[in-house]
Amino acid sequence: ALLAIVTEGDTRDANTRAWADDAAWGACAGASTPELSERLAFFERAFDWDKARESGRIEPKPGADEAVDAADDRVCAADEALREWLVGTRKKLGGAERNVNL
Repeated sequence: ALLAIVTEGDTRDANTRAWADDAAWGACAGASTPELSERLAFFERAFDWDKARESGRIEPKPGADEAVDAADDRVCAADEALREWLVGTRKKLGGAERNVNL
């Protein structure tokens, strides 16, 4: 019934009770929008908006999202493992970074 009210307007025909009596309408009567302050505050805190304006990218601050932090940790660990492998491989091949490009 609420969908009909929203999409069709006030139909009030024989198959539709008056809005005030409609259970779906009564559940939201008088409400305009949900309270979003807490959710919006999270987004205000979770991102560096000045950096986002400069770079054009919105990236969460460390600690804002555990899954992103865990992924960042795995990427850093992989980068470090690669760096160590490159150093070891260059030593085996007898050269420095400038002499042995992998």
